[in-house]
Amino acid sequence: MHRLLVCLCGVVIAAACDRGSTMESPTGPNPPAPITANLSGRVTEIVASAVSPIGGALLTIEDGGNAGKTATTNANGEYSLSALRRDAFSVTVSASGYLTTAFPIDLRGDMTRDFPLSPSTPRTPFGTGLFRVGTEILAGRYFSDPPQSGCYWERQRSSGGISADIIANRFVTYDGMQYIVDILSSDVAFKTDAKCGTWFDSPRHGAQSSIPPGIWLVGIQIQPGTYQTSAAGCYWERLRHFQYQGVSGVIANGFSAAAKPQTVTIAASDAGFSNDAKCGTWTQASALSALSSDAAATQSVADIERHRALYEQAVGERRGRFGR
Repeated sequence: MHRLLVCLCGVVIAAACDRGSTMESPTGPNPPAPITANLSGRVTEIVASAVSPIGGALLTIEDGGNAGKTATTNANGEYSLSALRRDAFSVTVSASGYLTTAFPIDLRGDMTRDFPLSPSTPRTPFGTGLFRVGTEILAGRYFSDPPQSGCYWERQRSSGGISADIIANRFVTYDGMQYIVDILSSDVAFKTDAKCGTWFDSPRHGAQSSIPPGIWLVGIQIQPGTYQTSAAGCYWERLRHFQYQGVSGVIANGFSAAAKPQTVTIAASDAGFSNDAKCGTWTQASALSALSSDAAATQSVADIERHRALYEQAVGERRGRFGR
């Protein structure tokens, strides 16, 4: 009888042990491994339509379960933060020359997010885009050596995107060595395309012994005097400033559709001289001192407008012929 009880007890105990091996822990099932996600993208400078990557920017997660994690952008402005807890948090992005900015993130899965930074001071030089005057760029005189012809820019009184917003503009049909534009403090914005290249607040070339195609500072880059050239389709302007509002800044101009000698006398009081690629290179025939600046003749508004109209008609015909 005792032996039977022992055997029965042994069966009961073994069965209890077997059931215990499949029973849940008193504290419940084991929690699943944390689910993570990745956050990646670019840090850029965005000024209207211009987008430029910012290398070396530091990203820091400030709060939540990912607080303290950081990443640094590469030369292309790219970053990656991996194995992050799915959570809501803020990312602070900082870079030299830019305003430090915090961005909210709600990370529910792998996410691509770009972060734009604003410059901490107005920029010079600057390239393609639409720039607010006084905040993104300063008013002043700017110089460009465009990489190709077709440069187009606008001085704007507002940024509404309509023609009435344009104070002055210019489409430069030739590849000159230097362009110049005056941006006034009363301007709201300045727009420039990629064909203009980069604008600087200092001249792109030094003193010239002759006058190549482009726009030049008188007394600094080219000297007052009488210059000559002989070429078909040459258009030139003597300038009192570089604002390009109608013909108010033009002292005198000329256009020759035929190949024949042209002569211009540039006065010491002129601000600048502009000539297109059809003019070739002007060579100096005689010097002109500041005391004899009156020798450089001025023209009537009617004559200036007539010469410009002839030039624009010729340029328009050439564009049509070449399908531009």
